[in-house]
Amino acid sequence: MILIVDDEPAVRLAMERWMRLRGFEPDTATDGMEAVEKCRLNRYEIIVMDVEMPRMDGIEAIQVIKREGCHAPIIVLTGFVHDLERLRGISVEVVLAKPIRMQELENAIRNIIATAC
Repeated sequence: MILIVDDEPAVRLAMERWMRLRGFEPDTATDGMEAVEKCRLNRYEIIVMDVEMPRMDGIEAIQVIKREGCHAPIIVLTGFVHDLERLRGISVEVVLAKPIRMQELENAIRNIIATAC
């Protein structure tokens, strides 16, 4: 199962539909706080995390998720260069620039899955 975390409903829905059409099992969260809660209840193979979100941003959510023992690979989505500096020292598998191309996201997911096998 893949957790998609993005506060923009249209983006979240587009990613969810794309993943379903490609044979993945997506779950969604609207912000970092909801992502943390879902990670406490579910086991995800991969997390796709936006950075700029209300309540709890993606970077803080990643830190909490990792601190609580979730070892799922994380793909970070960001549209802001300053987020790259904030990501230093935080272990993530891939950083993709927004606006995201769905094929690029799918390729990143498939590469993570292939290296895990």
